[in-house]
Amino acid sequence: MKLKKKYLAALVALLLVMTAVVSSIIVSSVQGSRIAYVAVSADKESYSLGENVTFKLRPLSQGVDFTIGGGAGDPNYGSYFGEVVSIVRIPDDMDPYSIIDDPDVLNDMYSWRNHNSVNLPIPQFSSSGESLSMSWNGTVWAYDSNYAGHVWGQATAGYYLLYPGNNYYYSYDRTVKFFLDHSSLFYYGGLDVDYNFTTEGQRTNLIMNLTLPSSSSPVEGYLSAFMPTGGPVNASSFFNQTLDLRPGETTTISIALPSAYRSSLTLDAILTTGSGRFIFGFYTSLYHDGQGEVTYVLHQY
Repeated sequence: MKLKKKYLAALVALLLVMTAVVSSIIVSSVQGSRIAYVAVSADKESYSLGENVTFKLRPLSQGVDFTIGGGAGDPNYGSYFGEVVSIVRIPDDMDPYSIIDDPDVLNDMYSWRNHNSVNLPIPQFSSSGESLSMSWNGTVWAYDSNYAGHVWGQATAGYYLLYPGNNYYYSYDRTVKFFLDHSSLFYYGGLDVDYNFTTEGQRTNLIMNLTLPSSSSPVEGYLSAFMPTGGPVNASSFFNQTLDLRPGETTTISIALPSAYRSSLTLDAILTTGSGRFIFGFYTSLYHDGQGEVTYVLHQY
């Protein structure tokens, strides 16, 4: 009888060990196939000119290990291949809060971010449960042929989206996906720039309206406009003008565009002042209405 009890106890112990092993294998299998979600949220809904934009990456999934970030190089000049958060400006004619629910528009943003958007490297970030704080200083870059190099300056007013470079990454054979919602958007209150096109025959004019925030100081500066031809290094400056901007007042500038650029327009404008630079511009695609009329679809940054 005692012998039977010993065998029974050994059998029970063996079953417990096997159950633990199988459970471990199942958990590891499920763990390996799970998705780790990370929220991307700005600390505030709006920021003023010259203010640092602060935001956080926050793990949402429990029990899914991951580690991303910590790469080297500069993502804004093509020498960085790690994980980034891009600062993408939302076109003025789009409702910024509706794009979060539109996967097609979010997919299009991958191409928008390739033109003068700012890419912030993600420092090493893991599933420890602690949020990662990051910031953007409100500047963008452009190529200035007067200096034969890239320069940085204040971004324009508008709505921006905190957009992770690929929207998902891989870590430990698991997928790290970024969760975007209304808190991923913010408004930056910089120099307001409005564009309009007028066409008369073969002549196209660009009308730019520049307005400083009412709370800022007067600005005197020199505006240069560049039209890239075959890449930014070959950009030529075809418009230069001294400006005197007053807070809350609109300054209108008219630029006659070269006819050679009618099929596609890209403008980089740099306003250089005693206290720094303002950088703005756009690129366009064309819309054909099928009846011979062509209009520019403008993507502003």
